[in-house]
Amino acid sequence: MSDNPDGLSQSISSIRELLTAILHRLTEGETFDDDEFVDGRPTRRARIKHILYRDKGLSRDSDVANSVADTLVASANLLSARYHPTTPKDREQIHFDFKSAEYLIFYIILQS
Repeated sequence: MSDNPDGLSQSISSIRELLTAILHRLTEGETFDDDEFVDGRPTRRARIKHILYRDKGLSRDSDVANSVADTLVASANLLSARYHPTTPKDREQIHFDFKSAEYLIFYIILQS
């Protein structure tokens, strides 16, 4: 990932698309509860938690599942908020958010 603002924006877009594709692929055929939908689709948080329940053997009330889901959703939201970096501090934060999302994605798919 370069420090070029356009390159950062493209990287942000790419990781969000990658996350979406991974979550959709790993939750194909899953049944979600009504409260896990927004705008007729399961939320990212719901998809992440379903993957963790199924593949990591975590319980539905697991603090780990909740924390991983919350952190990854927050990272994705932060990346969206910083989509067009304007300062060096923005770029530093984007690098941090990007790496956080990358590590959490890796954790989710490691044993899926």
